[in-house]
Amino acid sequence: MVRELQQGENPADIENVGPVRYYPRQGFPGYFYPFENSEGYLSPLVAVHFVRPVRGIIINIECKAWARNIHHDRKERIGSVHFELMID
Repeated sequence: MVRELQQGENPADIENVGPVRYYPRQGFPGYFYPFENSEGYLSPLVAVHFVRPVRGIIINIECKAWARNIHHDRKERIGSVHFELMID
């Protein structure tokens, strides 16, 4: 199974992001991989619900995919994606 983990990038972000819910659940089955570009293939999708993020500030979010063959390097942004969340 491949797991996707979302979290704030630093302690303030982790505190401000609040509770998080994953749909349909945190992670998805490994049968989606490896991607073979076959006809009819559907990419996996995980929706993330930020339940009560602090409003009015920028929250740095880092999402990572975890599997044996995924390497991580925060500096090079390998194995993760970064985005910023701000709710007025």
